[in-house]
Amino acid sequence: MSGSPKAQLISIRTIKSVLTAFGTLLILLVATQLQVRNSSMHTILAYILLALPVVAGTIRGRVSDPGGQAVPFARVSLRPSGRTVTADGLGEFNIDGLPTGEYEVTATADGFEPETRGGIRVGAGSDATADLTFRKLLSSYTQVSVIGDAPEAALREIPGSASFVRRRELEETRPVDANEVLRRQPGVNVREDSGPAGLRMNIGVRGLNPDRSRTLLVLEDGLPLALAPYGEPEMYYSPPIDRMIGVEILKGSGSIVYGPQTIGGVLNFITPEPPLRQQTTVDLTGGQYGFFSGQASHGGTKGRAGWY
Repeated sequence: MSGSPKAQLISIRTIKSVLTAFGTLLILLVATQLQVRNSSMHTILAYILLALPVVAGTIRGRVSDPGGQAVPFARVSLRPSGRTVTADGLGEFNIDGLPTGEYEVTATADGFEPETRGGIRVGAGSDATADLTFRKLLSSYTQVSVIGDAPEAALREIPGSASFVRRRELEETRPVDANEVLRRQPGVNVREDSGPAGLRMNIGVRGLNPDRSRTLLVLEDGLPLALAPYGEPEMYYSPPIDRMIGVEILKGSGSIVYGPQTIGGVLNFITPEPPLRQQTTVDLTGGQYGFFSGQASHGGTKGRAGWY
């Protein structure tokens, strides 16, 4: 048989459908000619009809990431049947043997938010296409937070005390540097020694020496900023607060699980999630007395990797 594999598959299903209909009609004709009236014969006839093969439908599709690349071995579940299959290395999946009806398909994969597509109609012996594209990366794969996305609930479980500076507060106050944000937090002592630019951080918590923040573990998305956090934890670099969307400060015994040098607590800067599509942003700010500040950023997502 020549032609594409899909055309051959449809031809085979058509032949099966015709043979099924022909077999059913033949049994009914025989039963009519013999004038079957015995109830046991009717029962046998019913079992024969139920045993005939039913031509079912199929849902096919492909799972891709926000950039259009295939997501291999994604998990695809079907409702209301409850079946689950795994896509192949090219992100393609096939769910066959489905009775006629309307279905909902959900794709899940590590690093992505689940994606659902509904209203997929399947007919007898026909194929339905359901391509799914993940639209959002999981936040846990793009940034690491100490307190979490629900600080009100987390603060009840964390030993000691903590504070969380939200993105909205940063946008409203427009701080010049990180020291300006930390100076407003309770229990935090900030000492300036690098002028208005705030190039070096000198932070102490609850009366500890703020010199070079050596008693405080400073993180950015959960990663230490100090060059040698175990041997020389002194901070000679302050991350630009302009590119942050949140600041977390943890004080007390609960900070010991996040790394070394946590006697004074943990300070975690949170950066934005990578955008799904590549974009460039330029932010310029000017003011009195010759003040000028500028920042340029670029980010995007390709496959399962993102950058900002």
